[in-house]
Amino acid sequence: MMLPKLLFSTIILTFIQVSLIKGQHKQALSPAMEVHQHIGQTEIRIKYNAPSKRERVIWGDLVPYGQVWRTGANNATVFSTDQSILIGGKELPKGSYALFMIPDENVWTVIFNSVPNQWGAFSYDVQKDILRIEAIPRKTEHSQEQMSLTIEDAKLVLRWDDLELKVPLKESPIKK
Repeated sequence: MMLPKLLFSTIILTFIQVSLIKGQHKQALSPAMEVHQHIGQTEIRIKYNAPSKRERVIWGDLVPYGQVWRTGANNATVFSTDQSILIGGKELPKGSYALFMIPDENVWTVIFNSVPNQWGAFSYDVQKDILRIEAIPRKTEHSQEQMSLTIEDAKLVLRWDDLELKVPLKESPIKK
C-alpha cells in the first residue's frame, strides 16, 4: 500500500519540477528593458516593457490613434532624470515620470506624467501631467518587430513596426 503512494508522489513531484524548469526558460512576450544615457552631465534612465508586432496591425489598431498609450506594454514606461532637462525646448524638472504618448497619423503628443509607477494607462490622470510636447512621426523603410526606446544624438527615439518618432533632448542651462 505504501509503495503505490510513494510512486504516485514521486511522479507528481517530478512533473512539478519539470514544469517549473520549463517555465524558467520561457521568454517574456514583452521583456523588461532599461536605457541609461547621459545628455551632458544629466543622467537619464528609461524603464519599459518592449512589445513585439507578432503579425498585428500596430498603429491605429493595437495602439489606437487619439488615445493615451503607455509607450510599451505592462507598466507605464518610466522616464527618470537626475537634473532638469529640456525636452522639445520645454523644461522638465528632475524626477521620475510616466511616459505616455497620444499617437496620431500626423502629430503625436508626448506626455510626462507625475505618477511614474502605474499599470498601463488605466489610471492616467491628465491633471498629473507635468509636460506635453508634440512630435512628428515618420515612416521607415523597414519594419521593426520589437518596440525600442533609445537615446541617440540627444534625442529620445521610439521605433516600432514601420514608424520612428524622435524627441529632442538638451541639457538644461539651469541646474535644479
